[in-house]
Amino acid sequence: MKTVKKTRQNLAKIASEVLAPLGFVRSGSSLVREGAHCYQIVNFQGSRYSALTYVNQMVWFKSQGTLPSPVNDGTFHFSTRLESRTLSEESRWRQVLEASDADTDHAAWKEQITELLISGLPTFELLLTPDDARANFLAKRVSGLLVPAIAAGA
Repeated sequence: MKTVKKTRQNLAKIASEVLAPLGFVRSGSSLVREGAHCYQIVNFQGSRYSALTYVNQMVWFKSQGTLPSPVNDGTFHFSTRLESRTLSEESRWRQVLEASDADTDHAAWKEQITELLISGLPTFELLLTPDDARANFLAKRVSGLLVPAIAAGA
């Protein structure tokens, strides 16, 4: 499992280089950007069963309370796995996200992670408020896990 942790740390470091200019701040294996109504979170989560690292894209709505610390893969009001929509189409994501602790090509990782992360940013625009999240989730413009209180309009 040390390999998974090292991969997750490497991916978070590269993601930080990519997302910092867009306002994201690294916190462990997560990157967080504060908006007017929510926190947008990109989180790298190691698999318990393989060397795969999952990329979670999460939102925490300020109207629902203070963002818990530390931010982790359980800190969200909406969550989706960013790479899940591309793995079936692009085997290269799996190669990057399953990368071992062996020598890696940093430039290739950065190029591929940049493409993956940037492709997911428009999803955040559909989730700016709980009402936006509920409407876009119900209209199937976003897929993932919306906590029941938000889905019900509470």
